[in-house]
Amino acid sequence: MKRLTLTFVLAAGSALLDGGLAQAAAAPERGAAVSADARRLGELKATARAAEERINASADARAALRAARDADQARAVLLRNGFTPEQLRGVAVKLQPGGGKAQARRIEITIRCCPLEIIIRF
Repeated sequence: MKRLTLTFVLAAGSALLDGGLAQAAAAPERGAAVSADARRLGELKATARAAEERINASADARAALRAARDADQARAVLLRNGFTPEQLRGVAVKLQPGGGKAQARRIEITIRCCPLEIIIRF
């Protein structure tokens, strides 16, 4: 009975250790993805500030963004106002329409990280 218990304990410990090592080996890959997103964050924020100013300066661009019904339509407006296709690749775009006097409000473009997303408030 002691031999069976010891064998079971050793086998269970080995399985836990192997699982922990597998998770530890995968952690650098997840960390690298987060680091890549974090590096892109600064570039995206700078582009977002410029695009926000450009959109708010143009009545047509503001109207097009307010009329956007989905992320693809919003992406088209972002592409016309300073973003590149490479910058938008793999980035979620979320629309957050405001209530009330939407025409008087400025468009706000916010970038969040990990995963990368662009939030457009209007």
